Amino acid sequence: MGIVGLGGIGQALIRRLKGFGVRMIGIKRHAPQEAQAALGLDWVGGPDQLPELLGRSDVVFLCLPVTPASTGLMNRQTLACMQPHAFLINLSRGGLVDRDALEWALSSGTIAGAGLDVFWQEPPDPDDPIFDLNVLATPHIGGSTDRSLQGILAGVVENIRRVEAGQAPLNCARP
Repeated sequence: MGIVGLGGIGQALIRRLKGFGVRMIGIKRHAPQEAQAALGLDWVGGPDQLPELLGRSDVVFLCLPVTPASTGLMNRQTLACMQPHAFLINLSRGGLVDRDALEWALSSGTIAGAGLDVFWQEPPDPDDPIFDLNVLATPHIGGSTDRSLQGILAGVVENIRRVEAGQAPLNCARP
């Protein structure tokens, strides 16, 4: 299992995968050797070693934020590094995967399949031909856990309190 991004999402995934006894490797932007020891992974490389992780993994999990450096991270060049029997699982943000490159990789047999909880466009077009390929899609619910719902509820309650007090709500796109 190759895990790209060893922050909160990646670490939660590691805890769940450990019970299956799978071999796990990862990519971490900062201090990869420290992350390897702390998380008990078989190997951790830096971002420049992504092609190595892709070539060694049967399943690749994307667990990182979209930044200028990570936008389109999975493109024709990087997808071509994956094994033909490998699967790409995007748990984070749609902008990490170039849609056209993914369609190419799936239709050409460059990779075996993809699991998507997030998309390049939200909501995705249900008639998009990519969904005729070996893609398992969920409607952006992978992060819907008891803990995340409690956090959302706490945020809503705090914003109601702030509006009642005449303050601007938190995380408001257009205050």
